Amino acid sequence: MEDVTARLLEGLFAGDLDLAIVSLPLRAPDLICAEILREPLLVALPPGHPLSRQKEVDPRTLRGQRWLILRDGHCFRDEVLALCRSALRETASLFETDQFASIVALVAAGFGASVLPAMAAPQATGCCLLPVRGAAWRRIGYARVRRAFVPPAQTAFAEWLRRIARQAGDRPS
Repeated sequence: MEDVTARLLEGLFAGDLDLAIVSLPLRAPDLICAEILREPLLVALPPGHPLSRQKEVDPRTLRGQRWLILRDGHCFRDEVLALCRSALRETASLFETDQFASIVALVAAGFGASVLPAMAAPQATGCCLLPVRGAAWRRIGYARVRRAFVPPAQTAFAEWLRRIARQAGDRPS
């Protein structure tokens, strides 16, 4: 199932979920988390934006942009706001949604700028995507509740996740 992190954690603690794929870090004493991969963050700009010809974007150059971000409750929202606040010392006007597809469509239409995870890049048709100066990235991993017994299927699934991430070359050095 796909859901916001808070609901995934509720499912873990209720015993409805065995494992959740989440953005790290998570801070909860009864959780065991492991990083699977690191994913670059990309600035999404409308076509023809003055910065679109650069090789990478310093977020400070985006002062005054309308930022298109995920709604409160999405962990990626917090990562984008942290990047914007640290680089800009301000957050310009915001438009919030629950879907990357809406963000991508609005960026492509010239409504504003956003930051996307690299895994959203294939759906960012019509946007100019540039790496963030300073090699910004997010950590993706799994979380499970600390228990004395871990079912073999859960252990095998976690190992499979780590293996495919290594094979894809996404595992950090």
